[in-house]
Amino acid sequence: LVRERPALWDVDNSDYSKREFKESMWNDVVSHMRKNWPAYGPYTAASLRNLFSNKRRTYRNERKKTRPKGDQDSVGVYVGKWRYFQSMSFLEPMAQLRGLSGTADEETMDRETPPPESFDEVLLPDDDCDNNLEFRIISATSVANTRSSSPEVDQSLPESSSKRPREPDAASTEPFELDRGSQPTPKTARIVVETADCDDAAMYFGKTVAALLRSLSPRKLVRCQAEILGVIERYLVE
Repeated sequence: LVRERPALWDVDNSDYSKREFKESMWNDVVSHMRKNWPAYGPYTAASLRNLFSNKRRTYRNERKKTRPKGDQDSVGVYVGKWRYFQSMSFLEPMAQLRGLSGTADEETMDRETPPPESFDEVLLPDDDCDNNLEFRIISATSVANTRSSSPEVDQSLPESSSKRPREPDAASTEPFELDRGSQPTPKTARIVVETADCDDAAMYFGKTVAALLRSLSPRKLVRCQAEILGVIERYLVE
């Protein structure tokens, strides 16, 4: 949707500097999302604009992970792992002309784009898969809380521990049940039961974590679950 509206990202476009026109373009994108994927809203122009700015910055960084093809082609072979690299490749011509970091105008716009003041979580369909939900925007409050708590979480994770989970049985299909260290405490289990039906930001964050955990091997999954529960339970007792 954004790719089809160059006024939103091409600084050479005659409409790029027209703030009101660009706002109308974002509203068009919002309308399209509400029409085609209403169940995953609500959508706002601010949240979608912020999402695109983040993805554009990621593309600029990922673009550095290319290697020459060995011929006269100017575009190298992408060797990174970001699954949306090809989806964002419509920015490539501008990146070639203006360098890896983008233009000053683009950078200025990124800095001036304020974070959404208030919006619920937004799920967007994967550009490469029909109705496969991948992109996510977390509410402004959740983002602020995450940023402020991240250093504490990083510092609280032990580098090593004598109580590290034992190696899971490779033949098992239920890694979570293999190790007592990854099991929630009675207090945590009670909270889970009492809030199982809550439809809030925490639930969506949990789904995001679950999606990431599914990509881990059984051995890493058990260890990661134990560390996550350990961090959460430390906050519960504060």
